[in-house]
Amino acid sequence: GTTYLQLQRPAEAAVSFEEAIALKPDARAYFYLGKAYAQLKDARSVKALREAVTRDADSEDAWELLGLQAFEHKALASVIPLFQQHAEQFATQPLAYLWLGEAHLRNQDLPQALQSFKKAVELAPQLPRAQFSLGFAYKKLGENAQALEALQRAVELAPENPLAHFHLGDLLSQAEDQQAAIRELR
Repeated sequence: GTTYLQLQRPAEAAVSFEEAIALKPDARAYFYLGKAYAQLKDARSVKALREAVTRDADSEDAWELLGLQAFEHKALASVIPLFQQHAEQFATQPLAYLWLGEAHLRNQDLPQALQSFKKAVELAPQLPRAQFSLGFAYKKLGENAQALEALQRAVELAPENPLAHFHLGDLLSQAEDQQAAIRELR
């Protein structure tokens, strides 16, 4: 199955993983089945990935792909409770709150997204993606001072992140600090 995925033959990969699951249902097989369905743009990816995270709650890749696929197939409402449960179950893991925040953000629930991103940053202030997501949520809410602070921290932690530089430059431009904005946008 994984060979078919590498060869960009997701239909054959899906059949292979469906057969593997019939023999021995496990989280890894469900993850790869979800990945194959995702490549096929098939909404069954959400169901397969839900099963993958149910069987292995520590699979960061499965959580992230589940969020992306749920968004693509307009199924966020059905997975947000699963993300919430994951965050509650793994209350000390910042990624649980990061994925929950991303799901809320994609579902246009900015206050809930902000709350989740704050928790992720509280648990892991050195996590660049959490700082970026917090800054982005603040920016979307029009809270530019807080957005500026979080995005500056994101750039400090991950200077190679072009989106952090872009959003920071945009905020600096709005604040009429053109020289700083130009530096960020380069």
